[in-house]
Amino acid sequence: MEAFITAFETLAYHDLSLVIKFGVQFGLFGGSIHRLGTERHHEAHLERVGTLELPGCFAMAEWAHGSNVRELETTARTSGACCRDWPRPTRCTLRSTT
Repeated sequence: MEAFITAFETLAYHDLSLVIKFGVQFGLFGGSIHRLGTERHHEAHLERVGTLELPGCFAMAEWAHGSNVRELETTARTSGACCRDWPRPTRCTLRSTT
C-alpha cells in the first residue's frame, strides 16, 4: 500500500489529472476486482490490470441525486432465463426505489 500512496503523491506533483486516472485504474477498477472478485477473477485479471494490459473504468449510477455514495439507491430489474438464480447475495444492503 505504501508504494501505491508514493506513486499517487508523485503523480500529483506532475499532473493532477493523472492522479484521477491512476486512482480509477488501480483503486476503483482494480480494487473492485480485488475486493469483490473470486480467486478465478484475481488470476484472470489482476496482473493485466496492474500492467495496463487490461485498462478499465468504474461507473456508478445514482438515481435522483449527486455523489452521495452512502445514500446510493439501486433498482435492478431482471427478465429471461439468464436470471433464474436472481437475486444473488451481495456484501452490501441495497434499498429499492420502487
